[in-house]
Amino acid sequence: MVTHNPELAEKYATRTVRILDGEITDDSNPCDEENKNIDDGKKKKPSMSFLTALSLSLNNLMTKKRDPVKALRTLLFNTFK
Repeated sequence: MVTHNPELAEKYATRTVRILDGEITDDSNPCDEENKNIDDGKKKKPSMSFLTALSLSLNNLMTKKRDPVKALRTLLFNTFK
C-alpha cells in the first residue's frame, strides 16, 4: 500500500518506508543483508479489511479534482481486475 498519510500507515502497516526525492530516508524494518533470503514462514494477515481499503480508496478518488464518474469507474476497474 502506498499512502501519503503517516497516521494511516502507522495504524495498518507492518513496515513503513519514507522516501524523499527518490531516496529512502527512513525504514521501520530495514533489510539485513545476511538474512534477506531467509523466509520464516510466517505470513501476517493484513489488518485492514477489504471494505476499509475500498472506502479509503473511494474517498481518495472523490476528493480529486476530476469527474466523479471517472473516479468511480477507475476505482471499480482497479478493484476487480
